Amino acid sequence: FGEFIRSISFRPLAAGDILGRTMNEQATLFNLASRAALKEGLTPFSKSFLKRVNELIEYPSESAMAEAVASGTRYVFLDEGPIIKALENLRSDLPALQFIIPFLKAPGGIFREFFRRTPLAPLVSQWRADFKKGGVARDRAISEVMMGTAVFVPLLLLAREGVITGGGHPDRKKRKAQFNAGFQPYSIHTADGTYISINRYEPGGTFIGFAGDLAQ
Repeated sequence: FGEFIRSISFRPLAAGDILGRTMNEQATLFNLASRAALKEGLTPFSKSFLKRVNELIEYPSESAMAEAVASGTRYVFLDEGPIIKALENLRSDLPALQFIIPFLKAPGGIFREFFRRTPLAPLVSQWRADFKKGGVARDRAISEVMMGTAVFVPLLLLAREGVITGGGHPDRKKRKAQFNAGFQPYSIHTADGTYISINRYEPGGTFIGFAGDLAQ
């Protein structure tokens, strides 16, 4: 019975992962095919250009397919970095840890994507690997940091104005008073006093919530 319940509860999650993975794989194949068609000198959005793009998507090269699969895995937060692999090995050696840290890949992937969009990105092994590759991979890695930082500064200003909330005041008594007054952590605080939770909007929720934590 327990196995039946688990299979039902995880099916929607698995379906969501498959959908997200497929969409990201197709988007990556489209980007790669478009760049390849441009390098061949075809005029953007011409019939010959679109025909060539469709051909490259339908019959991708091994390297293009590998990059698409890696992208699909990355953006559903299921690719494994060295830290996640080490923790999984430790959990395998110590089965009791499965009850303490039952989920690793998705939370680890969310935090990794968050750090890839901050000046701390060089601490992430996958970001360093993309930077070393050069070309499009390096440009994408640099743009992630630049765009993430450009977005984070306004978020921090909004958090200081109280529009974005973090986990609450670091002092326990003051935090309790906040909650008694109706405070809601990790939310958008609108002008009419309504709180809109951002907890489930990942990786953006972590990104926005971190701004709230810093402001408090």
